[in-house]
Amino acid sequence: MENAEVAGSEHIHTTVGTVKCEECHRELAKYKCPGCSLRTCSLPCVRAHKERTSCSGKRDRTSFVSLENFDDAQLLSDYNLLEEVLRQAESAKRFSAPFNAKKLERHNPFMILKREAKKRQINLVILPRGMTKRADNSTRFCKRKRCIFWRIEWRFHPENFVLVSPSADENESPAKLLRLQLSKNDGFQGYNMRKMRKLCKKPIESLRFLIAQKMCHGNQKNYIELDPSEPFGAQLDQITIIEYPTILVVPSDDGTTFKIVEDRRIRQMPVIVDATTQKLLETATVTDGVPYREEEIEEGEIVD
Repeated sequence: MENAEVAGSEHIHTTVGTVKCEECHRELAKYKCPGCSLRTCSLPCVRAHKERTSCSGKRDRTSFVSLENFDDAQLLSDYNLLEEVLRQAESAKRFSAPFNAKKLERHNPFMILKREAKKRQINLVILPRGMTKRADNSTRFCKRKRCIFWRIEWRFHPENFVLVSPSADENESPAKLLRLQLSKNDGFQGYNMRKMRKLCKKPIESLRFLIAQKMCHGNQKNYIELDPSEPFGAQLDQITIIEYPTILVVPSDDGTTFKIVEDRRIRQMPVIVDATTQKLLETATVTDGVPYREEEIEEGEIVD
């Protein structure tokens, strides 16, 4: 047990000659401390040496080694040191924010997207990095057009067939967006061809578009029914969306009962006005005209 503890903390070095222990000065030294090269003879002297000098007993891997003393063991030690430094640096990046975190956050595309969604009264939830939905999300905010292009996942009921629109304009209606996506997917390999063709032959406006209400109690699923002909982005207000919206497409003749908590086909959609137009509307004033004086002009008279 003694030898095991000494071997784990100190480098075993057999001495030749009569070098005495530098701690007790009585017995011959058997061990050499890798940290400070002090010679000791036994485990009690090793412990006494560490308590007296506060030595860790570990070799300084950053100390200079001459080329003639540089061997394979030293090379492996340096490689392990670099690996540990890299691992510690990556760990520090994950658990501590950089000094300019706020500045970087302002230019983060997802933070910009979340801010623009908040202006539209949409509760957009961005998941942490590494999550599948975060990696798949292609939603972006176009600064030039002042428009959000959503990634939309269309789930067809009851076939559970899925289509994805990677960049759907928020100013277009759900019916038009789905029509465009169906035109890009002529073949449905691996799925029930007959049912999908039958669904595509129906008028798009006759389909029902349902979006699930998030944060429901228990296992119940509540849905909000969207208007097929109104702008898609204007219908997402007051809705919690995790990364991107998932829309359930249901045929009009389907007998499945869904719990509809809000029907947005019967409400007046809010008008989306960009910041420049809103500022012009706020600063605009009504002019009553310019007063003028009526004068009688005789024939042949020139008026300046």
